[in-house]
Amino acid sequence: MQLRPGCIVLYDQHSRHFSRDREPAVIADCSDDTGKLYTGKLTDFAKRNIKFAINLLVAQAKWKEVINPATDTPYKFKVNFITLTLSAKQGSLSDKTIKNEMLSPWIRVMRDTFNLRSYVWRAERQQNGNIHFHFVTDTYILYSDIRDNWNHQQAKFHFIDDFRNKNKSEFPNSTDVHSVIHIRNLAAYLVKYMSKNERALDTIEGKIWDCSSNLKTKERAALVMSSSDFKMVDELHKSMPDRFIKQDNCTIIRMSENEMSRFLPSEHRKLYREWLQSVYDAAPVSRYINHEVS
Repeated sequence: MQLRPGCIVLYDQHSRHFSRDREPAVIADCSDDTGKLYTGKLTDFAKRNIKFAINLLVAQAKWKEVINPATDTPYKFKVNFITLTLSAKQGSLSDKTIKNEMLSPWIRVMRDTFNLRSYVWRAERQQNGNIHFHFVTDTYILYSDIRDNWNHQQAKFHFIDDFRNKNKSEFPNSTDVHSVIHIRNLAAYLVKYMSKNERALDTIEGKIWDCSSNLKTKERAALVMSSSDFKMVDELHKSMPDRFIKQDNCTIIRMSENEMSRFLPSEHRKLYREWLQSVYDAAPVSRYINHEVS
């Protein structure tokens, strides 16, 4: 049995060979299910990996109290949703160049200067032909710091100059930031938004999404089922059979975090909490590790 954000997974494995190191990885690499590297489209394989990464990000994130700078009042915060856009026409500048020379340094600054922890990003094509980026993270960063550092990355190229020539201003509003606190099923909402299908002709050169290294973990909250576990599964199947999804090599039981807390025994909940904490603790912070995004 594996305990994952949003589900329980049941599968067969000889108990005498049981080891976490032998667990199948949900996020294996950046290739798609055909084995071809970077198709420029969001494949079903990539959607599954994005779903796992976002579910894990939300599950391991801590609730924090931050101060709204506009009203000087506190509010609860867990994850936020950031959009980074270009302030002028992309022109001949390649997607890879923008990702390597703008997005990657922006991530580095956010991590080294503003303690960015866990994150998932997704590249999309706007109707005007520009690439833009959606970014989900569990770290509160002041809106002006996000914008100013993104504009600093844009200034390396022609975007700020072009914006100034057209608008007589050097301060484009190139970012959009929302804390996500009022949506009941937060992970499902973010997964749906980040994995939506693009238009047929809108491909991205190179990597279309990525996440922080801790969300790619191959460690799992896994255990060998006991007789009481089989009994629990039988009871769950009687009460919520629509939650069971039978696949070739496993059975998936869809369950919310609250339902897992209600139905799982205390030792299982403890194992799951310790796994989430290990993912949280493994977030890359304060020191830049080469982050190739092309």
